[in-house]
Amino acid sequence: MVSFVDFWLGQQLRDIRRRQGLSLEQVARKADISIGSLSQIERGMTSPTVNMLNRISGALNISLNELLSNTECTDEQTDGWVARAASHKQVVMKDKKIIKKIITPARCRSLDLYQAIIQPGGSSGDEWITTRSGEISGLIIYGQLQLWFDNRYVRLEQNDTFCYTSEMPRKWSNPTDQDTCVLWVITKPERE
Repeated sequence: MVSFVDFWLGQQLRDIRRRQGLSLEQVARKADISIGSLSQIERGMTSPTVNMLNRISGALNISLNELLSNTECTDEQTDGWVARAASHKQVVMKDKKIIKKIITPARCRSLDLYQAIIQPGGSSGDEWITTRSGEISGLIIYGQLQLWFDNRYVRLEQNDTFCYTSEMPRKWSNPTDQDTCVLWVITKPERE
């Protein structure tokens, strides 16, 4: 069954791609995903992962926030320089026990900001993650986070910060019985 969110996201993606005059093949190649997968996402037939959405937004040279909102800036949003809390988009990943808010103002071009609430036992999964963004840094707002990256293991607590490059294999989890909140800052490669 097609969900409304998947259908809506697919429509937004297709509209942005067409406005830029790009073919499915061009975007799929730049995002390093198959044409079939991109087509299914655009038709709302499948739910893309956050990693896929990051790659697709990079291929379209837009922020993930723009991809998810696709709205014009209003006076209330101070012309895109401010993102009000009520306008933050939220992605719920029930299987990973994560609620991720995209808090980047629309005009921000060089980095993305995310706030993740990681529920007890929540994690990035068993697989090691690598991406093609830039540098990734974070702040533990509250709770604890187990982080494995580049052959290192650390247990982070409130107000601890971390940084690694996107190519470093990593994974993380919340080992406690309380929520953990992390502010993520991810730099984006310079646009061509």
